Amino acid sequence: MSEMKNKVTKKTSTTVGMVSKFEAVASRGLENIRQEDKGMPTLKLLQNGSPEVNKNDGRYIKDAQPGMMLDPAGDTLYNGEEGVRVVPFAFGVQYVEWADRGTGPKSPIAFHAITSDVLGETVKDGSYKDRLPNGNYLEKTAYHFVLLVPEGTAPKPAMVTFKSTNLKVSRRWNNLMTDVQFKGQNSYFTPPSFSHYYKLKSSQQSNDKGSWYNWGIERLQPLEDGTDDALFEKALKLSESFDHKMIKTQIAGPKESSN
Repeated sequence: MSEMKNKVTKKTSTTVGMVSKFEAVASRGLENIRQEDKGMPTLKLLQNGSPEVNKNDGRYIKDAQPGMMLDPAGDTLYNGEEGVRVVPFAFGVQYVEWADRGTGPKSPIAFHAITSDVLGETVKDGSYKDRLPNGNYLEKTAYHFVLLVPEGTAPKPAMVTFKSTNLKVSRRWNNLMTDVQFKGQNSYFTPPSFSHYYKLKSSQQSNDKGSWYNWGIERLQPLEDGTDDALFEKALKLSESFDHKMIKTQIAGPKESSN
């Protein structure tokens, strides 16, 4: 296992050629972001209780520490303070139905569209969970689909999930994407979600119940004409082929902590 350290050089200008490419696919990748949302394999943010950091667990990964990010294949660790570069290409939100730990499967029971009426069937329990009549509970979950772009390696797709206290980070990321404006030939326009690099990082937070690591997001430089053409085309192709079924088919394994 290796720890990837990312050094990002910030650039302040974008060429006219790349701006034209952005304009041709204006707002692509942002179609599913609603106003209330602003504020592949899963890139995992390791916590104190993650099995990968426990030397006595069979899933332990050498050198893994809380606050690090584990890549989808499980073979690379990213330093949480330094972060890892990503390029987003799609976004979605769903209500995920879970059974309580120890009472059912470790994977989701069902996925419900954010536009469905399923939330109206729930009641808040003592833990403020949205309980369905069948005893399961719903968890609103935001999914950001990205290309991981560490320095010196080929980009690869990944999914980053946000729920519970992390939803505010997802809303902030959505605002960072939708607030971008470029001046085109006729007027200002919102470029596609993959117009810029972003950096995913981690930071430790705490309350009276304990401490955990949360995601952090930072917008970096725009993609550059010539230098980033292949990356742009890859993100565009993934965005065009995106379907919400990707969320259902790519989630597998045990339920993670909501923190």
